Amino acid sequence: MFFPWNRVGAWAGTTLLAAVLVGCGPTDEAGTTPATTTPAATTSSSTPAASASPSATVTPPAPPDLSTLPAKTLLARAKAAASAAPGVRVKGLLVDSTGDLRLDLQLSKGGGQGAFLLAGLPITYRVIGKDVYMLMSEATIRAMAKADKASKAETSAMLSLLKGKWIKPSKIDAEGRTLIDMTKQDTFFKGFFAEIGRPTKTGKKMVDGVLSVGLVAQGATLWVDTRTARPVRFQNGGGRDFMTFTDYGRVPAPKAPPAGLIVDGKGLGI
Repeated sequence: MFFPWNRVGAWAGTTLLAAVLVGCGPTDEAGTTPATTTPAATTSSSTPAASASPSATVTPPAPPDLSTLPAKTLLARAKAAASAAPGVRVKGLLVDSTGDLRLDLQLSKGGGQGAFLLAGLPITYRVIGKDVYMLMSEATIRAMAKADKASKAETSAMLSLLKGKWIKPSKIDAEGRTLIDMTKQDTFFKGFFAEIGRPTKTGKKMVDGVLSVGLVAQGATLWVDTRTARPVRFQNGGGRDFMTFTDYGRVPAPKAPPAGLIVDGKGLGI
């Protein structure tokens, strides 16, 4: 998995698209407060019950300001907070010499769904445990048919079989695995936080409506919430790459597509 501050390779662009094609929502974060039971006052028939005095209003303590932590410690807190979150939505753009990759990820502990625009063509993955489903748009199917030099009749047959259907691949190569790993919360953040190096820390500022502090490494900045250390925005200072992190705790676990919409990839050699 390659990010602008962790780029040991490059997005495969159209090569990755070809490999993917031939090789291969949002839950509330629960936060309940235990109810406090007040024992009932005991009264006698001869003595009227005393009036209860108004309870004092208790102001909860302010959350700690994590911006005071050293950069290395704050980075570790950000990784832990992101990995432990019950769900998150990630949207953004990754760019390199092979082209643009736009992504919209809905990640949760129970699985995830990733909508990608790769080389201008949409493809969606849904991952539930070890089960992987792939949905190709009509434009993507037509591009695949064109690359295979399919006839008009063959293209029509491919559309009839695959349009609006979820393919369950029987085999996935290494490049296809890259997109699938981005669709799972654990592997996404493992790749995102890999080999960042020694970050430095910026001052605080409002980012996407959240008071944040920046961690800068290799020309890119990760803005994290000063209260929770959760990532807020990733921005490559020298390019167009960016990602936003929203809807913490409000991304539902994905469900398997209806059986009538699933195509077994094994029969197609996929």
